[in-house]
Amino acid sequence: MTMEEALVTRLAGATGVSALLGNGEEGLPSVGWFGRVRTDALPALALIKVSPGREWSHSGPDGLDGPRIQFDCYARTTPEAMALALAVRTEMESAATVSGIVFHEAQLESENWIDEGEQDGGSPLFRISQDYTFYHEEIAP
Repeated sequence: MTMEEALVTRLAGATGVSALLGNGEEGLPSVGWFGRVRTDALPALALIKVSPGREWSHSGPDGLDGPRIQFDCYARTTPEAMALALAVRTEMESAATVSGIVFHEAQLESENWIDEGEQDGGSPLFRISQDYTFYHEEIAP
């Protein structure tokens, strides 16, 4: 499993995060890469890789990468977006191992609050974007 797949699995399985998410495709929590699907229920969590954070030594990649990932917390109300952002921070600031990927504690690098305005049907949409840098490594099989 790739880090990207393991990160989605981690967030969807984290009780504090998944309890706040609406359901997306196939009834699974609304968390995924490249933005949210407009038909997914809110709150939703979208992930975007900002920087791969590939670490190198003189002999090549050292296997301990530290990417910067943007976590976009979407919700219909500011309190819902804030609650999801706090749950994501709590989860990401702790270490975890998921499907052979070791996630070290993440560092929150930036946070932006954005009023997305009215969406289809006139409903408001709020987004809190958080950028985290964290190291991860694959456990050798």
